[in-house]
Amino acid sequence: MTRLGVIVVHYRTPDDLRLALQSLRFQGQPLQVVVVDASEEPQVRSWFHVAVEWLGDVRLVERPDNPGFGAACHAGWSALNEDVDPVCIANADVVFPPGALRNLAAFMTTRPDAGAAGPRIQSPDGLIEPSWGAPITFGREFLYRWRTRWMHLPWLQARWRRSSEARPVTWVSGACMMVRRAAWEAVGGLDVGFFMYYEDCDFGLRLNQAGWKVWWVPTVRVIHFRGQSVSRNPQVRTRVRQARRAAQWRYYCKHRPAWERWLLRAYFMLRGIRIEGVTEGRVKEGEESEEEK
Repeated sequence: MTRLGVIVVHYRTPDDLRLALQSLRFQGQPLQVVVVDASEEPQVRSWFHVAVEWLGDVRLVERPDNPGFGAACHAGWSALNEDVDPVCIANADVVFPPGALRNLAAFMTTRPDAGAAGPRIQSPDGLIEPSWGAPITFGREFLYRWRTRWMHLPWLQARWRRSSEARPVTWVSGACMMVRRAAWEAVGGLDVGFFMYYEDCDFGLRLNQAGWKVWWVPTVRVIHFRGQSVSRNPQVRTRVRQARRAAQWRYYCKHRPAWERWLLRAYFMLRGIRIEGVTEGRVKEGEESEEEK
């Protein structure tokens, strides 16, 4: 039976990582697991031997320089054997119900054109997260921000629960997505220029442009303890907001027309955000609420 790869990106939430690795024991599929610890100080080395006992082939890559989500995924990918395919990329705050990865891989087997696939991502209390979408545009961002903020609304949840068939989309969330090795290599993987945020939207768009399809598969679910790295490490909150804005600007410079970049620049000015770079996507932020777009 072909082994699946799993790359878990961890940042200072070792308890969540334990749960994630424990859940991987019950996937009914041979796995090769790589944990990329991007914590500034090693967080998991002292108990990692336990994970080896649980999973067998599990490897630890320490990146105390905290290079960002995309770069961490590349580091994890380099640690995998070349015969491992497909590969699931996940946050450390994701728990996998029994057989979830096996079922997602089975779906990709039936769709040779699938470059990536994402499961239905739920919160621990069962709320479905909006983890898929069409190409990001200036106007569509307001809709996506709204659906994330109000995802608890019963009618919205009911609408998503009625979605019982897989469908092609432009992107799925990097919190948990399975990627075919050939597709990853065809587009060069995630763009490491995104520290965090928007790299999954950029990746999905580039896959589509290269002729691969991205699928949202609601029949496969995972549990996401959303936002644990920030909530448990509040000192990084400002950096996270800045990273989101920098990633947003980088995405617009890569994929959106000049008039949308002008609108985003104007929006930044209204919010007191100063753009320091263009293609690099460096910004400095004012006193912006996290609930803003």
